[in-house]
Amino acid sequence: MEPSRNPTPQPSKLVTYQPCEICPDGKVVTKLDETITDPASGLVFLCAMMQQKGRSGFMSPDDCETVRKDAVGPCDCRLPQPTQSPVEAPETESGPLVQGNGTGPSTSSSPKSHMMVYGQVMLAFNLLRLMI
Repeated sequence: MEPSRNPTPQPSKLVTYQPCEICPDGKVVTKLDETITDPASGLVFLCAMMQQKGRSGFMSPDDCETVRKDAVGPCDCRLPQPTQSPVEAPETESGPLVQGNGTGPSTSSSPKSHMMVYGQVMLAFNLLRLMI
């Protein structure tokens, strides 16, 4: 009698969909750090993560419609504000007025940026878990 062999698991195919926006009617997410529930998993995610999941094609059309209805309030979906043209820095007798120390933007991390990184890691983890 031949020893039984365990079947080799086949990698599952990653299913992707057309990208979708979680805010309806051309509106945009204005509260990226608020949370909503993912209808596919039942897990709670940041609005920014659900927005990325939709834009990346990892949300079914049905789930996208559900999220659109749920995201309007918590994610504060609003029409985008028109962009303003840059304003030139005022001149002084000694040259342009530069605020701060002139070394560029601050590099300090905020709690929100740490939460965004954590959220992105969790999204990647959950997507990988779905693939296994």
